[in-house]
Amino acid sequence: MRRENNFYIQNIRIDGNVRIERETILSQIDLKMGQGYTHEDLDKALKNLYSTGFFADASLRIDGSTLVIQVKENPIVNQIEFEGNDKLSDDILKTELQLRPRQTYTLARLRNDTQRIQDLYRLKGHFAAIVTPEIIQRDQNRVDVIFKIKEGEPTVVRQIFFIGNKKFDHSKLESTIQTKETRWYRFFTSDDNYDPNRLAYDRELLRKFYLEHGYADFQVKSAVAELTPDQKEFFITFTLHEGERYKIGKVDIKTSLKKVNLNALRKVITFSSGDWYSSKDVEKTISALTDALGSMGYAFVDVQPDIQKDQKGHILNVTFNIQEGPRVYVNKIQIFQNDRTDDEVIRREVRFYEGDAFNTSILKDSEKRLKDLGFFKKVTINKKPGNAPDLVDLDIQVEEERTGELSFGAGFSTADGPLIDAKFAEHNFRGKGQDLRTGVTLAKRRQEYDIGFTEPYFLGRELAAGFDIYRVTRTRLQDAPFDQQINGVSINLGYQLSEYLSQVLGYRIQTDNVNHIRQNASLYVREQAGNKLMSAVSQEIAYDRRDSKINPTMGYVIGFGNDLAGLGGNISFLKNQIRGAYYYPVF
Repeated sequence: MRRENNFYIQNIRIDGNVRIERETILSQIDLKMGQGYTHEDLDKALKNLYSTGFFADASLRIDGSTLVIQVKENPIVNQIEFEGNDKLSDDILKTELQLRPRQTYTLARLRNDTQRIQDLYRLKGHFAAIVTPEIIQRDQNRVDVIFKIKEGEPTVVRQIFFIGNKKFDHSKLESTIQTKETRWYRFFTSDDNYDPNRLAYDRELLRKFYLEHGYADFQVKSAVAELTPDQKEFFITFTLHEGERYKIGKVDIKTSLKKVNLNALRKVITFSSGDWYSSKDVEKTISALTDALGSMGYAFVDVQPDIQKDQKGHILNVTFNIQEGPRVYVNKIQIFQNDRTDDEVIRREVRFYEGDAFNTSILKDSEKRLKDLGFFKKVTINKKPGNAPDLVDLDIQVEEERTGELSFGAGFSTADGPLIDAKFAEHNFRGKGQDLRTGVTLAKRRQEYDIGFTEPYFLGRELAAGFDIYRVTRTRLQDAPFDQQINGVSINLGYQLSEYLSQVLGYRIQTDNVNHIRQNASLYVREQAGNKLMSAVSQEIAYDRRDSKINPTMGYVIGFGNDLAGLGGNISFLKNQIRGAYYYPVF
């Protein structure tokens, strides 16, 4: 192109634009009529046109005093489809794309999107996946984009190697990490599929494992994954530096808090001088110290371990520095994924209200109370910064558990003959935390019916109120010496006396009618003839220090109860009972 210093544009003509308006094109070239320009200005204007992504081709030329802009517009994406994708849904794949329906199509975006899909499959362990884009031309300069995908089989981990491990054998280390070697019996899991994110997590698991066993100098020098030429298998090699095992040296507590009982705090430390060091014991001690300080009235504390290493003597001196932390208050409490359970059922178990002072000990107690409901598979309470430095938001994430039970049974009893029974229970009735239960047993000589209901927060207070209604009927047949019908109603009220101490009060009234006694009945049966009325009160006090009411692994529970009949009716008795259980992890 011949270079000239200046030329003047008296007119601008644009050819080839259908969808893109003239004003849009003029705004991009930054050239105006009646002014002088150089060829460098035209080159810059042409680059600006291409940078918009609107055009597949563009050119600028001077025809006398007229600037002629010739363009060919890129097509518009009509729709995007995927074929052959079973492992990843359309929605997941679409989130990775730059191309969108009703937006401009470019070859560069298509190539980028193809590579993005390929990379996504690699992250999922499908290294042999092939993604082929296909473009279908439509009228009005539109195109359909189809990504044809051959996913292939997941790329599996054939073998895992550990180099440098002398303290722990291969099987112990492999059981520590999440990635597993492929085996025929692992068809229910994907742990033997290669995942680069999982490999990074395995490095952290190995580091944590060695620190828990006292190897403070441990390092994962490298974690290398080698893909076989057929792209079907990986060989993974971890190169380790174990170092020496460390023991605990001095253990101390330092604090700026006044009037703190240091002797009481030292008692909660889970290790002592001479023990093998374990990072898990340090974490347990931090939690125990935080809880102990909370019970002493110090809600805002920061406990940080200061670990000094003596590499020559392989000793770790541990000092717990305790300082008063900044006062933080609860800003918002939000609940997520409670598809069935009402918000109120969850909120009433949380020991915080919005505006309360935040306390780690109370947070743990709230999480435990939610788990003890038995309504959720998983409960986590995450804290995140609020909209001010002294505010924190609490996000409660739950995963709903099945809380209903329905069972049917059939059998034979020598006393009652053939029988069938059905039972139904819903421990989170209507999503309000209520407990509803009912059952029916039908036998040749016996019929039983019962229904019960418990409201855990009666009148909006922490009072568990409930009732049970039941009937038992025995019918005289060939070998039955009498007829009997029992009708009863019981009510109960439970409440907490303290954090670990609870009491349940109850009242039961029952009628027992025995009649149609045969002449050959025993003396004992004949003495039971007639109507009997039982009116009884009961109570039980229980002390519960289990770590979980649903699936306890540690702790104990002990209860003492009394039943007293004779307050009305014609049956009198006093029954005392004691129960207890102790839980201790064996493995």
